[in-house]
Amino acid sequence: DIWNVHFVKKTNMVVATSRSGDFTIPTNSALEFCLVYNPQNNLEQALKGFDFKTVLDILKAKIPPKLVCCTQVWMKDHSTIAKGELLVILSAHQKRNKRDNSLRVYSITFSEEKSLPMDCEGHFTTCASSLHLYLQEIVQLIPDLFPCQMCIYMQKSGVHELLMNLPHYLSSEIFTLTGTTVETALVASPVYQGAEGIIMK
Repeated sequence: DIWNVHFVKKTNMVVATSRSGDFTIPTNSALEFCLVYNPQNNLEQALKGFDFKTVLDILKAKIPPKLVCCTQVWMKDHSTIAKGELLVILSAHQKRNKRDNSLRVYSITFSEEKSLPMDCEGHFTTCASSLHLYLQEIVQLIPDLFPCQMCIYMQKSGVHELLMNLPHYLSSEIFTLTGTTVETALVASPVYQGAEGIIMK
C-alpha cells in the first residue's frame, strides 16, 4: 500500500500507573484531576484530606503537601489570602529570627507568588475534591511533581463523555503519575492507483 503523509503529530503525555495497569493521558485533556495528598498511605483519609490551621502547621508536616486550598479569608499587613484560593507550596524562607520566617507559595487562583508568615491562618485543606485542576496546569505549575497520586474530578460537567477515550476503570481508581513523554503519530491517507493513474484521498 502507498500512503500520503500529511504531517507528524506530537502529543505531550503524562505516564501513569494504577493497580489495573499502566497508561498515558494527554496533558491537554479536558478532564480535571484532583491531587491526592497521602502521607500516611491511607486512601480513605487522603481523599477526605488533612487540615492545617496555619502556615507553620504545613511546615511541621513530615511530608508537606504540594498543593493546598484555603478555607478561610486571612489578612494581615500586606499579606492576604482568599477563601477557596489554591496555593502551590514552593519553599520556606528561613531567617535569623524564626518569627520572621515565611512560606513562599504560588497562587493558582490569582496567578501570583506570595510570601505568607508563619502565623497565617488559612485553615488550609488537602481535601482531594478541593484540589482539582487541568492536567496542563498541574504539570506546569507544581514543581517536583512526580511521583504524584491523583484521581479524576467526577463532578465536572460532561465527565463521562470525556472518559470514553481512557481506560474505563479510571473513574473509580487512584493512580500515580510517574513522568512525562511525547507520543508521535503520522497523519496520512491512502493513495489509490486507478486506471487514470494515482488518486490521493
